[in-house]
Amino acid sequence: MDETLKTELVRQGTEELQNKDAWFPRDSNGRSFSKDWFYIHLDNGETMLRTWLVFSPVNNAAYCFPCMLFQKAKWKSSFGKSSGFNAWRKLSPRLLEHERSSYHLSAFTIWKELEMRLHKQETIDAAAQLAQQMSFEKWKAILVRILDCILYLARQTLPIRGHSEDLNTDGNCGNFLETFKLLAKYDPVAKQHLHRVQRTDGYIVSYLSPQSQDEFINLLGDHIRTVIFQNIIKAKYFAIMFDSTPDISHTDQMSQVIRYVQIEDSGVHVTESFIDFIQLYRKSADVITKQICDKLQADGLKLEHCYGQGYDNAATMAGHISGVQKRILDMNPKAISTHRWDILKKHVPIRVKRSCNTRWSSTHEAVCVLAEHTEKIIDALEALRDGPEETSETGERRVGRRKKMDGENSCDAGLTLIQETSREQLEAIDQLQAEIKKRTTQMNTLHQRFAFLQIQTLLDTKKDDFIKKQIQHTCAQYPELNAASMLTEITRLRDHIILYKEVNPDEQVANWSALDLLRWVYKWKLQESLTNFVVTLRIFLTITVSTASCERSFSKLKRIKTYQRSTMSQERLSNLAILSIERDFNVDFNSVVEKFALIKSRRI
Repeated sequence: MDETLKTELVRQGTEELQNKDAWFPRDSNGRSFSKDWFYIHLDNGETMLRTWLVFSPVNNAAYCFPCMLFQKAKWKSSFGKSSGFNAWRKLSPRLLEHERSSYHLSAFTIWKELEMRLHKQETIDAAAQLAQQMSFEKWKAILVRILDCILYLARQTLPIRGHSEDLNTDGNCGNFLETFKLLAKYDPVAKQHLHRVQRTDGYIVSYLSPQSQDEFINLLGDHIRTVIFQNIIKAKYFAIMFDSTPDISHTDQMSQVIRYVQIEDSGVHVTESFIDFIQLYRKSADVITKQICDKLQADGLKLEHCYGQGYDNAATMAGHISGVQKRILDMNPKAISTHRWDILKKHVPIRVKRSCNTRWSSTHEAVCVLAEHTEKIIDALEALRDGPEETSETGERRVGRRKKMDGENSCDAGLTLIQETSREQLEAIDQLQAEIKKRTTQMNTLHQRFAFLQIQTLLDTKKDDFIKKQIQHTCAQYPELNAASMLTEITRLRDHIILYKEVNPDEQVANWSALDLLRWVYKWKLQESLTNFVVTLRIFLTITVSTASCERSFSKLKRIKTYQRSTMSQERLSNLAILSIERDFNVDFNSVVEKFALIKSRRI
């Protein structure tokens, strides 16, 4: 037993360790420990507690607290051994013998001396512990300010680093160091730390370096992500949303958003939380499906708890035959709902220049690049044509071209204006017809499962047969629901709502949405009597409505990964994005600092 553990045990004392009120089991002879043995019976009739005696219900044995901690090897006593003393027939005389022995009195003295020193904070290492604690508090205060500066810049989607990282120069050191300098003008902790770093010319631990900045960004992003995952696991049911777009470096970035119903003391909220940007290497349904499943597994989320999906309208994602949505639906029936640039980069060691209509020089530069690397571009096009992941629709015959007005570029078009207009109209009609059919099918599926959740339907007794039929269909789709219990709960719900309307006649109950109804149930704490109905509402509200949250994350992507920061790593991009998008989360800096200290494996 090390000294730290001994000190902590002495600090806690023996009151809880004695177990005076515990149950004392009998041994094979029918004897057991007695509570009376905790007390010394004096000749004047008084009793005095033996503070050194402790009992272990697990081992059914008695121990001497000071002898267990401080006895020497030459001392031999059953009360100080790991097995303890359990010969209850001999306990009375052995207690008197032990507490009068020299080795017990010596251990007892050491115990009480240490107890008094701890009480007065006069232990040998008290000064060192105090200095260590003061150092920890100092570095904790510094790190909190550094984290706050980084969090502020990340939430504002501002660049963090600058051209120079030298604090002793008058030039621009980047937004992070300049923000810390500004804070140092008004905050004594930041001012003292900044002067210390400047005085030593950066040859001390400062946690202001680019490497430390990356670590703090990762820790802050992981902290928010951990809180989100805890909320999702607590909600149990969730829906996934994925959408992709190319970034400034022509890398396909797939946005991951999770939708779930969050139930807190403050109320019920439907939340859509951004998780990550995932780099797409191939835009094929099987590869994307594997990436999504692997990501959910890495996040600690079970696919069986996914009750909804949301994607863009691309056939690869939302295709009903072999798209990502169909593949995940095959794995979990409850889940209702371009890499061409990589090939070019693989064969051509440059980037194709953009052409500007207002500057002839940019067009000249773009054409020169193509002329210089014609053979390599042809190799890239051939690789694209012959790629195993490309479908037969990839290569199409070039259509005719029509000259526009003088000074304008030509464009692809039909051979005649009538053919072009007819083609565009037919394509639009076909696409509209396909979208209407697909969305109608999806809405019919939702209607068959959840139409009875409308408040007007629930309160209408004439629709009991319709409600019963729908509940049976819904419970067949979701085995965790019980149809008989659900019907009983709906009858009970009607009684609750009727009573509520009598007390609150001005309340527009008929206009309640499913979310309003769930909030009302939790507000009046009726969920324990409406368990199946509440679960059904949670599942319904979890199903995705649109992928607008993914689209909004693309706006942050364009602000974070600009042309000046086009080489940003994927991890840094995702963490900066989650800090900016999920800006409403309250970050617990103390836990972030503790995790940082754990990673560094040193005290700060």
